[in-house]
Amino acid sequence: MAHRRRVTVESSSSSDSDADSDFSSASSHKTFPTSPAENSAPSSRKRRCESSDNDNDNKTKCSKCLRLHKGLNEEPSLPEHTQNPGEIRLGEVQQVVITYIRAADLTLGLRRIPAGFHVVFEADGTEYQTSNKSVHVDQAIVEWHERILLPCEPSSKVWVSVYASFELGPMLCHGELLRTFEISVGELLDRSEKSHPIIFQPGHDEVISACTSLFMTLEQRLSDGNNTAALCHPTTLTSGENTDTLTLRTDAGYHLLARYRRTQDNSDLNRSIKHFERASDLCPMDHPYRPAALFNLANVKFVSCQADGRFLDLDIPISLFQDALDLRPSDHPDRAITQLHLGIAILSRFAKRGFQTDADAAEELLNEVLDVCHANSHIHRAALLAIETSALHPAASIDAHGLGQEWPAASIPPLSPNQLADKAEWCSRTDDPHALDEVISLHCDALGYYNAMHPCRGQLLGNLSIILSIRFKRRGNAEDLDQAIALTREALALHPVGHGDRSKSLNNLALRLSTRFNHRGDAEDLDQAIALLREALALCPIGHTYRSSSLNNLAAQLSTRFDHRGNAEDLDQATALAREALALQPVGHPNRSSSLNNLAAQLSTRFNYRGNAEDLDQAIALGREALALRPIGHTDHSKSLNNLATHLSTRFDNRGNAEDLDQAIALHREALALHPVGHIDRSSSLNNLATQLSIRFDTEAMPKTWIRPLHFTGKRWLFIEHLAVRLSTRFDHRGNVEDLDQAIVLAREALALRPVGHTDRSSSLNNLAVRLSTRFHRRGNAEDLDQAIALGREALALRPVGHTDRSSSLNILAVRLSTRFDHRGDAEDLDQAIALLREALALLLSVTQNGPCH
Repeated sequence: MAHRRRVTVESSSSSDSDADSDFSSASSHKTFPTSPAENSAPSSRKRRCESSDNDNDNKTKCSKCLRLHKGLNEEPSLPEHTQNPGEIRLGEVQQVVITYIRAADLTLGLRRIPAGFHVVFEADGTEYQTSNKSVHVDQAIVEWHERILLPCEPSSKVWVSVYASFELGPMLCHGELLRTFEISVGELLDRSEKSHPIIFQPGHDEVISACTSLFMTLEQRLSDGNNTAALCHPTTLTSGENTDTLTLRTDAGYHLLARYRRTQDNSDLNRSIKHFERASDLCPMDHPYRPAALFNLANVKFVSCQADGRFLDLDIPISLFQDALDLRPSDHPDRAITQLHLGIAILSRFAKRGFQTDADAAEELLNEVLDVCHANSHIHRAALLAIETSALHPAASIDAHGLGQEWPAASIPPLSPNQLADKAEWCSRTDDPHALDEVISLHCDALGYYNAMHPCRGQLLGNLSIILSIRFKRRGNAEDLDQAIALTREALALHPVGHGDRSKSLNNLALRLSTRFNHRGDAEDLDQAIALLREALALCPIGHTYRSSSLNNLAAQLSTRFDHRGNAEDLDQATALAREALALQPVGHPNRSSSLNNLAAQLSTRFNYRGNAEDLDQAIALGREALALRPIGHTDHSKSLNNLATHLSTRFDNRGNAEDLDQAIALHREALALHPVGHIDRSSSLNNLATQLSIRFDTEAMPKTWIRPLHFTGKRWLFIEHLAVRLSTRFDHRGNVEDLDQAIVLAREALALRPVGHTDRSSSLNNLAVRLSTRFHRRGNAEDLDQAIALGREALALRPVGHTDRSSSLNILAVRLSTRFDHRGDAEDLDQAIALLREALALLLSVTQNGPCH
């Protein structure tokens, strides 16, 4: 059986080419894998309970807003049901009480600075609300030690809703809905007993969403009149039609504004403004909710000015913020956040008009915020960032760079670009999935904070694309790769012709497209990557520092296109580019070993295509020099060992010199010794060594004991498939059907280890189908042939139009269908076989038009 050998082609490590760990610097959040479902709201009237920790007036507002929030919620889902509520026996228990609540990542993805967070429970027509808890910058967990009474029947349903509030004082409605869902008392008890939190996934079309998990501890007890005082009281209803309308208008405004921040649909923003305007009209001068209504209207007006670029209208939100501030005296809990928003709005006006009085007024407001707020609060950090930004960019500079288009009044300020770059680099060197998700979410927050004209945006786009690519490599989620490409395209658009970083952006985008081509086989991605790399090379003329890296990058992609299309012109160009790159890195150059390896790979490929022995001899000589430059202890020593071994094995295949094979085996043994148990590349080294030993067995006719047990951890399916190949090969040589049966058993196990969604599943499907088809020809069992055809169909479905191996799958499936027609005479099999062969022929013709077949 022929074995395809791979030689690693190395991309440049210079700053002009993109390595996944090369994060640019200029200058915690987590996601969870599963989500409960969130349902539409019940129609019963809701109640609110008073806040137990904050001395405010939030206990007396209308509850229609809760019902509206649930009706408008766009993330329906149901918590995982782990136990039938009817199976829980409460016996003599007369009360079920929530005693502890813990929520995680409540600020994740929020676009406004929250004053606090609270949880609302509704059961049997009664509503309870926890206290409104404020959080600090580094606080990922919010806890409530409050006692909420629930119905005692396990089947009773409870609506649970988590909110972000934007006032600590008298608050209109609940605020912005983060999560809402319905769950039974029985399941809450079950989750409490097993310490199972409710896990949420990001919302629809969102990368991240606030509130990633919620956990509650419940207590069952007999009713005791002495303990009732410790329970949270149900909310009291606020009477009056105007109050009901006020809360409904405010809630609708919150919902539309939150949706606008996700979708950027201006119609949502305009409708939000109308709702907040009508809410404000319902609050006369002496109304207790007037400050909150003015503040909400000012905020949405300011967002509108930013969105439309109507900076002449900034006087309107500034006036509204000032009116709200006048109604919130120095001891008011919401005075600081009002000062923050007012200060940033005035700074935005200063950026456009340049009046020093505005700058002085904003500085005074923001400094007062710094004086009264905790240094670790979101409000303090936002004020500090605003002051630092205004100091770095005075009015003229801000106007020139467009920074005044979006001051961060309405969002939680992110970490600095330098801090994010440091976190990303650290994350790339660790294997902590939660840390990786956190860094991605932090970058998403930052991109929502810095507008398209901000000078830091290109850096953030580049770094986020890198870490998304890293997550794709670790988890295989194609959406991460697609998003990384989209971000890199945006970064390239920020570096037009003439920009100093355009070459780097071209290389980065080419690398992402090349990765997607390797994953999906879409030839258009590869063609685009090559076009981008040609442009990048043109920006690095002779004498340019990064010309050698650009030469190597383009050579690697041209070689890849040759492998898939067989156009000899691509191969010749790749070889010529690799030679030039090596010439630019003479003896003593730190990157010479990489260029040696790359040229050796091109020459080896050309040998396989044309059979010129001189190319192979040169490849081996270059491989030996590269290995000498990477002695024991060098990070790439094992890579050079493997590459040289591959070239030597190829020469053995063509000339039969046993010394080449012995050297290849010795090199593979040395590479394996560098990959101890647990090493990520150990399975690959085992496979390489086993292949060479198998070849030597075939040559020397070693006894049956050549199949030795190999003990390792890692990619078990790789070892299993390798052993299946060896058994199948021995069956071909000796005809022992036990070997074939065992090979089929192993192939089934390997397929089971590559479930639906695995990137290499199609390969395992084909391998098992081949073994079954062979057994059919040996024994004539029709079931084997049927299974082989079914597996072939699934493999073909995983290789859609454009996939590099589709033609092969079409041919193989057609042959098996034709074989079944010969045995059963079903004309449908023959028709399908002919149709598949026609498609395969059409694909072959389309390839040959681009050059000779390979």
